[in-house]
Amino acid sequence: MKHFVAYARLFFFLSTMAIGILFCMISAVFGGNFIRRNIKIRKAWIRFVAPLMGIRMKQTGFIPDGPCLFISNHRSFLDPVVALYYVSAWPLAKAEISRYPLIGYGTRLTGILFVNRGSMDSRRGAKHAIAQVLSRGEGVLVYAEGTTNTDAKTIELKGGSFKVAMDLGVPIIPIAIEYEDTGDHWGGSSLLTHYIKQVGKRKTACAIAFGPTIHGVDYRDSVQKTKLWMDSQLLEFRQEFDAKLDR
Repeated sequence: MKHFVAYARLFFFLSTMAIGILFCMISAVFGGNFIRRNIKIRKAWIRFVAPLMGIRMKQTGFIPDGPCLFISNHRSFLDPVVALYYVSAWPLAKAEISRYPLIGYGTRLTGILFVNRGSMDSRRGAKHAIAQVLSRGEGVLVYAEGTTNTDAKTIELKGGSFKVAMDLGVPIIPIAIEYEDTGDHWGGSSLLTHYIKQVGKRKTACAIAFGPTIHGVDYRDSVQKTKLWMDSQLLEFRQEFDAKLDR
């Protein structure tokens, strides 16, 4: 039954994405800043598809207007769906996603930055691209751990995007995402195995919090403040979920 639900939802996900991509292609024909228009289309699509994929979200915290560097922890492949349900931003993603059928094309149409973390040139190019997007007054979403993490707290955060934001005077907004079921954390399994396990359930419950604007003496101070807030919020979410399960 779990496999049937997961594959049915995958068909729904991809078919509605194809329709969304068609709208984005039409938007691109009209020129101008079509990516900004397509980001709005993407958010509308996510808000339509997320509930039907069984994703149930609880959001807390203030989401500011204007350009921001959003720094999030990384638990699951669903994290971008959860975050982009609320924010309009260019996510930074691993370069392999650009080669995914349909998904890769769709992400390029709707504003995404790619990085190969194993390449110094790619990381340098990603920082330059982040600076360009932020300078245009748009937001960027970065998973600064660099990989998914199943630990209770965040692992070391990469500081490159923090430095870019501080050099530009752009606010840094931390995000914490936690799932009620720790089985939703993506560890060493394949993407398909993880997908079936998470999306094949009746629902996937999660919480997302937006933290205060982070200020620091230098970018290293901002990294530390961001990590401390994230870790505190993740522990709070875990306590709330565990208390709910104990009742």
